[in-house]
Amino acid sequence: MPRVALTVLAVAAVALPGCAAVQAADQDPPATAAAGVRADTLVGVARRIYRQETDGAVGHAAVKRIARDPALRAAMRRGSPAALRAAALRQLFTPGKHVVRLSVMRGNRTLTDVGGRFVVSPAQLSAQGDVIEASMQDVIGFVKLVHRLTGAEVIVRGAPGHVESSLPGATDTALPASGNATIAGQTYVVRSFGEVGFAGESLDVWVLTPG
Repeated sequence: MPRVALTVLAVAAVALPGCAAVQAADQDPPATAAAGVRADTLVGVARRIYRQETDGAVGHAAVKRIARDPALRAAMRRGSPAALRAAALRQLFTPGKHVVRLSVMRGNRTLTDVGGRFVVSPAQLSAQGDVIEASMQDVIGFVKLVHRLTGAEVIVRGAPGHVESSLPGATDTALPASGNATIAGQTYVVRSFGEVGFAGESLDVWVLTPG
């Protein structure tokens, strides 16, 4: 889904509490119903944003571009670790391309792996019998993007030591998969989902909206 469409969806989701409140006046459901509807919608937006970052056209175009790099292809043919690492690092620092992590796999063996450690799942492409994996977004970038588009607080936890949060007080707080949590005196409606990051890292993503 294009990012502009996600932006529209996020804006609509932020407006949901007002619409739900009108229905609540007519039907008199629990006061938390509107917050629950909004939380369910925003976690759906967050999930779609993650899918766009991992499976979107930008990532696939990037990995195709990288696979055409003559220096990278030559290093893959020669099997030179130093040359392969140098070619991969050059991709990370190419202006305007925003590649945050790049690896080349040959079977189960990693030929090179450069870039950030806590990043979203990569786009993949087979080239010369090897597999090139390129990620265009790190987890902190995903957290900031969802927070900016939706206003919700976002926490992502992965392997030990891997955590990013738009709400500092929630970094180490135990959170339910779904329900409510109070952090620094503020009650939040909590929703969550699981994802897979780079190299198969298991990610838990929480989306918190004021209750």
